[in-house]
Amino acid sequence: MDMNRVIKLSDLKPHQHGRVITIQTKTHDEMSRLMVAGVLPNACINLIQNDRRNVLFFANNDELTVDREIASRIYVELDK
Repeated sequence: MDMNRVIKLSDLKPHQHGRVITIQTKTHDEMSRLMVAGVLPNACINLIQNDRRNVLFFANNDELTVDREIASRIYVELDK
């Protein structure tokens, strides 16, 4: 893993993609919701839209939206 390519999901720009490295949730419920949605370590991420409130992305071919606070705790290694 190249730490120079690891960034928060909330910092990705549209059309950037990579894979989830780690998730730092505040609650068990938050982690459970992400897991059910398929946002797990090694999940493929492709950012669609990133605005002031929400982050819209594909994770394992499913379109998902999370708020920026949650997105700031999901770390992604960008593809080369």
